[in-house]
Amino acid sequence: MADLGSGIVFGLLSMLGYGLANALYQPLVRQIEIFKTVFFRNLVICAILLGVLFFRPPAPFSASLLLIASMVSVLSYIPLLAYCKAVKAGQVGVVAPVSSSSVLFTVLFSILFFGESFSGGQLFALLLIILGVLALSFDLKHWRASGPSMMAGVAPALVAGVLWGAVFFLLKIPVSLFGPILSALMLEGGVLAASALHWGWTKAPLSLPPKKLLPSLLFIGLLGALGTLAFNFGVEIAPVSIVAALSFSSPLVAAIYAKFAYKEKLGAWQWGALGLVLLGIVLLQFPA
Repeated sequence: MADLGSGIVFGLLSMLGYGLANALYQPLVRQIEIFKTVFFRNLVICAILLGVLFFRPPAPFSASLLLIASMVSVLSYIPLLAYCKAVKAGQVGVVAPVSSSSVLFTVLFSILFFGESFSGGQLFALLLIILGVLALSFDLKHWRASGPSMMAGVAPALVAGVLWGAVFFLLKIPVSLFGPILSALMLEGGVLAASALHWGWTKAPLSLPPKKLLPSLLFIGLLGALGTLAFNFGVEIAPVSIVAALSFSSPLVAAIYAKFAYKEKLGAWQWGALGLVLLGIVLLQFPA
């Protein structure tokens, strides 16, 4: 039975985890290789999830079900790699709104394939959140100034958006089969394995990241574990579309973080976008 209230709480926690993690990616991928960033991030995540799994052992499962979950896990590495490549090659103000389109695909896939339905009020709330996320990510100044170099990250950002939309839609399947914790470990473990294979394929030397980056990597791993666990617990008890819309509202967190951490000023456009997202979150709690 759906528990909308708890699903909203988990969606907000996922938004917090992913939002703060994404805000910290760019300094890392500009100093070390992308696959190394992903590898060490997911090494931390898997260590955390193994500890959590100790307190909630999974139910028995078959090899065929494990194969399904593994396919989703490996697929999830591609959008993460594409996103890191996008923020390394392009401007965040150009890349962010393109990759944020993932929420559109997750909601669309969930309605088409899971048959999720909503009241008029919930649809209106989802629309406000989606519009707010896209508007918040959009930086008109960067788009006006975008030349070929600044637009370099758009293609991988679009790949990340579409595939992230598919991955977060498909996550409902392993969550239903294995529960939220084991499915999270499978997802992040698959990404870890894929990044390790990528590392080996490049024949880059084995090395640890610089010591000055270790705290950031550990923090990103912790936030990533929070984001994935919260999302999985959310879709276990509530519609994927609603949890995903909240989870993908992470630009809201990034904007607030930038205001206080980097003393960035928010313009009227950004405040308006923040208002749309917050209003949508409030209205989601009223199913009428």
